[in-house]
Amino acid sequence: MAHPPDTDSDITLREWLEGVKEYGKGIKLDFKSMEAVSTSLVLLQEVLTEPYRPVWINADIFSGPGGQIVPLEHHTFLSVVTHLPSHTVLSLGWTTGWTAGTDNPGPSLMIEADIVMRGRDPKEPIMAHPPDTDSDITLREWLEGVKEYGKGIKLDFKSMEAVSTSLVLLQEVLTEPYRPVWINADIFSGPGGQIVPLEHHTFLSVVTHLPSHTVLSLGWTTGWTAGTDNPGYSWDMVHMMEKICRDLKHPVTFPVRAALLAKSFSQLTWLLKQSDRYTLTVWTGHSDEFSLQDLLPYREEFATSRIYFDLPDSLRARIISAQ
Repeated sequence: MAHPPDTDSDITLREWLEGVKEYGKGIKLDFKSMEAVSTSLVLLQEVLTEPYRPVWINADIFSGPGGQIVPLEHHTFLSVVTHLPSHTVLSLGWTTGWTAGTDNPGPSLMIEADIVMRGRDPKEPIMAHPPDTDSDITLREWLEGVKEYGKGIKLDFKSMEAVSTSLVLLQEVLTEPYRPVWINADIFSGPGGQIVPLEHHTFLSVVTHLPSHTVLSLGWTTGWTAGTDNPGYSWDMVHMMEKICRDLKHPVTFPVRAALLAKSFSQLTWLLKQSDRYTLTVWTGHSDEFSLQDLLPYREEFATSRIYFDLPDSLRARIISAQ
């Protein structure tokens, strides 16, 4: 256990793994040299034999903004780690640097796009959020534009009509096998939801043919009204969702509304514990009101690898500082 330039330590990886066994926590192994990877992964599988412990494998495999350190060779690294169990999270990044007083570009992790089918001819997937049915940016143009950035993408489908054509475009334009891709849709009615969700059987019959590393982001339509008693996610809602997700082979994240979490802890905790493939993605509406204390029980209950926060930067910073 050491960080470059150190090349020695009084703690070996085996000793560290033996030490964390008793805690049942998720772990993240951050590799600083290719030389250590294969032997470390053998140790990992030898010492930590529980099938459901969250495991993240991290390495910087490309040079990024201001990066001075040589990244690990990506083809070699991926040839080793892709043999790990399918629930293992690969955390792949860029070497970066930052200099005070300069313009420091920095990559965001994901770029999100709302997609509908254009309401007039020519019919094609476009970037728009209902009730809009037209746009000056098509999905093809957007995909061509994001190719150069090497970022992960999240496609948020607002109509079933757009799904099949969009996925053909996705595989045609973005041909890199390791780009993170999330496919999002609301497939059930949730607390206060007024919008009709996408039909879940139809949606899943299309997206389950995607590569196994694709993350399916499956949620509920929701609503929130200030000054009223807004219900949380019910037991029926989480039971229905788990029933259709249990046989999926893909990682699944459940987007959940932050303002509804305080009343949903038991239900969402149960849902997350049904599979190590499951995570939560916490989001918020523009006018929603909630307390930071509503989120902390989830951070205390689960490893950081099980909960994503799709929140404004100021809120994310408060959550991190409150841990």
